[in-house]
Amino acid sequence: MLHLNKSRGPCKFFNTKAGCRFGNDCLFSHDITPNTSNGTPVCRFFGTQSGCKFGNKCRFLHVLAEKPDVSSQLLYIHDLETIINKEHDFAIQSVASNRYNLLVTTTDGKVYVFSNEQLEQGYPFLEKLQPIKTYDYTNQNVHFKQACTNSDLFIGVFTLLLTDKGKCYSFGANAFGQLGHADHSDQTLPKLIKSNSFDKLTLKQVCCGGGHSLYLTDDGTIFVSGLNEQGQLGLNAHLDYRRHSPVDIEMKNYMEPGDTAVKIQCGHDHCLVLTAFGHVYGFGRNNRGQIGLKGAGPRVNAPKRINLPLIADISSVSNHSLFITRDGALYACGENTFGQIPNQGALVRNVLEPVLINLSGMGKIATVVTGEFCTLIVSTENELYYCGTDMFGLETSTQSGADTYNIYNPVKLYVKELNDRGWKIDNITSGGKHLTVTLKRRSNIKQFQSALLLTSTSGTLADVIVYN
Repeated sequence: MLHLNKSRGPCKFFNTKAGCRFGNDCLFSHDITPNTSNGTPVCRFFGTQSGCKFGNKCRFLHVLAEKPDVSSQLLYIHDLETIINKEHDFAIQSVASNRYNLLVTTTDGKVYVFSNEQLEQGYPFLEKLQPIKTYDYTNQNVHFKQACTNSDLFIGVFTLLLTDKGKCYSFGANAFGQLGHADHSDQTLPKLIKSNSFDKLTLKQVCCGGGHSLYLTDDGTIFVSGLNEQGQLGLNAHLDYRRHSPVDIEMKNYMEPGDTAVKIQCGHDHCLVLTAFGHVYGFGRNNRGQIGLKGAGPRVNAPKRINLPLIADISSVSNHSLFITRDGALYACGENTFGQIPNQGALVRNVLEPVLINLSGMGKIATVVTGEFCTLIVSTENELYYCGTDMFGLETSTQSGADTYNIYNPVKLYVKELNDRGWKIDNITSGGKHLTVTLKRRSNIKQFQSALLLTSTSGTLADVIVYN
């Protein structure tokens, strides 16, 4: 276990006119005494991977400053709210990411976009983080509550935005009709999907695949649009290459009487559907076992039930899939090239059917999230574990197998002691080479405060919070 420096980072609000509203409950230090004997600040770039470009001519001290402890990291988390809205009259509602951007949806109905290039620079640069775009349609009485985005090297990036009234806006690449606008024209700004299918229905969830989209209504109806090359639209059509308008896949024809769809997930070329009865159905590409239908072939054209115990939650964004049972156990299937299927080792490249994952010591599982090349697991004890490609520079001793750049056995990334201050893991997203975790905390100001925890390729944050 790493020995952490228990001193907190400085509070940015304590010495301001408004002061700090958390008082003695604040996570950060209210001591504003300079931390250097001669008053000269420490260079933030010396000791980083890129180093200080001024060398001996730098006007700041070239000493190795202590890395921030876990609470200090929350300084930069808290700053993201400050960057977006200095009045702090909102909370972060959801986060989503692709290889290029992080999208933050706030409770005031806006979407803020941050560049992965900014996020991946690591700890010293997060203080100056600024959104590169803002989508604000509130003057049109449009309030976004969920963002979903995906990226493909050849297809491009596209995004779906769900409103609080159950409507969907989409923008980005549209070569295969994945935006649902009845055409194949790319959109630079969010545009309302106008479809006879949607006009009288309320959407409760939207989901992006590599080049296709899924839409779930509040009555359990599922619509699809976009690329169908691998059967990922579930239309039971071998030659239907794409659909540029949302189409009902008539999911009820494949389920037991009385059952209904409650959650959808899109992998790169496959889809998962969770039902109220706890059943899971899959369709689309299955060449690596993405939907866990061993023997069904590399392409499944229509929804087919997966052999699993009763399931409470599902996750998939790339080529592997995760399933949490109703009693908190974890099953997984699909690609394991980077160790994204926990505890399977370096020699198992594909898991063709769901396997029960041995998570001894973790307890029951609350949430699982799939990244493009990784898996994140949150236990009911509010602990976060990670396995997959080591894009954050964790370099822990828990790695096994020949490939030292992959983590095959989950490592703990989140320090449990923060629970004592009331912080709880809320949402997680992984895109490009950054990881974003949404935290929530009760306060006497409003019901919840939310914040973001960022790690990067430099590992400067991750090094402090990894437990071996």
